[in-house]
Amino acid sequence: MNDEPISPGHGAHREKHERVSEVDFKKLGVRIAQACPLTWTAITGKRYILPHHRQPDYYNQEVLDNLMAFFLATYVSGDYGKAPDHVIRLMYMSSVLALKEQRPVYFLERELGEPLMRTQVPGDLTTDDIHWRWGHVRIMLPKGLITVERPGQPKRDAMYLDIAKAKAGALERLPNVYMKELSQFALFHGRLRQEDIPTPVFDKDGLMVATQLSGDINMDPGLNYGIVRPFEGRKIKDIKVGEHFDTGALCDETDDALMDRLEHLAVQILLFMGSIPLEYDPEKSELIRKLRTVNDRVIPSLWSAKFVGRSQYRPSQKPHYHVANPSGRKLPMHWRAGHWKRQHYGIKYGESKLIWIEPYQTYGPEDLTDDVHAQSKSH
Repeated sequence: MNDEPISPGHGAHREKHERVSEVDFKKLGVRIAQACPLTWTAITGKRYILPHHRQPDYYNQEVLDNLMAFFLATYVSGDYGKAPDHVIRLMYMSSVLALKEQRPVYFLERELGEPLMRTQVPGDLTTDDIHWRWGHVRIMLPKGLITVERPGQPKRDAMYLDIAKAKAGALERLPNVYMKELSQFALFHGRLRQEDIPTPVFDKDGLMVATQLSGDINMDPGLNYGIVRPFEGRKIKDIKVGEHFDTGALCDETDDALMDRLEHLAVQILLFMGSIPLEYDPEKSELIRKLRTVNDRVIPSLWSAKFVGRSQYRPSQKPHYHVANPSGRKLPMHWRAGHWKRQHYGIKYGESKLIWIEPYQTYGPEDLTDDVHAQSKSH
């Protein structure tokens, strides 16, 4: 197979496809499920149950799984040609890693995601401060956290973040059992363009981030974004390097701003999840229903959803005022954004660990009352 290197950079991939109706979308899923049962089960065989009050916050898990199956079927058929662009190759590698590593999935709470987006990274933090728990993880994003809006077009959300540790020269191939099913499916429908599909490789170690934007029915195969950044042995503030990817879509300022936000949130999540004790093993989360097959139909297993900030939950407290001076006069409260700091501990405080200080209420001088109230409302 051809090895297609992915150099550091970022880019977007937009395809000019006719909109797929929801009916056709479901019919295609049925055909893939029947022709590729092992592949379909590997992709769609696991669902996460969310608390009722959080369900409206996230995009449909079934639709996202189906989009992954459709993408792999298209890639294996050779529809992207002998040299797919960088973002398509990145999407393929992310899908392969997801299947090979049984990618864990976490849900980012809105009340945590918003302050993380506002949290700045200190200049002295390095990539050594990030403790990777997995080679690949998917973070389901709350609707509206990261959006793109262009003139004359509907607002679109980043539906998830796929975060992975890129390894130079690692040849990530789709397992043969899935490759065989998908190739036969393409051949049967007369869509097998080439049998020797390109297999991407990274040319440097780095951080990989990928996402897909929402569409009218929670899907649009032409709105994909991807980033690869050199990573090891650098200050985190310096990892924003790399040229634009070679894609069919030229990146404009809107695309660059979006990918800056994606990268910022990915780094914040990695710092956050590496700075707290491992809450639970992904394989030991609560199983609600086992995977089973009924009349060739896959009934996915059900698991309790895992949340990024679960170990940071705190009891709610009623707002209150502090007495700031002997006169007994009470000062108005306002919010400070979250931030990172090093906490020293151990013998003679010779060791340090990274901790995140959550947004908190503080107090200011009396003559700043109006400004403080305005700040608290803006946050």
